[in-house]
Amino acid sequence: MLISPDCEVFLVAAKCDQRTTEAAKIDFKTGEQISERLGYSLFETSAKNGTGCGRALAEMVWKIKDRRDEVSQYVHGDTAYDNPVEETQKASVTSMFWTIFSCH
Repeated sequence: MLISPDCEVFLVAAKCDQRTTEAAKIDFKTGEQISERLGYSLFETSAKNGTGCGRALAEMVWKIKDRRDEVSQYVHGDTAYDNPVEETQKASVTSMFWTIFSCH
């Protein structure tokens, strides 16, 4: 599988509320080992009852923001310490997160 080096990949185990028998479940530890080996974040989620959705969304938003900051630092040579826009960016990412998260 070819993935661009500037992409973040997340493994999302959905519908965790519907896994009613142990036989139907993939052991979380196995999933965690696979995600660590691949270098991806792993989340168990349920849109039905909200399990893990907030945590998954928050980590996705922050990882994407961090990646953009890394690219900006590489391209422009700025850092969080000498970038006056940093606090504004933090506020806008937080605002975006809460706007998305509060939609029901």
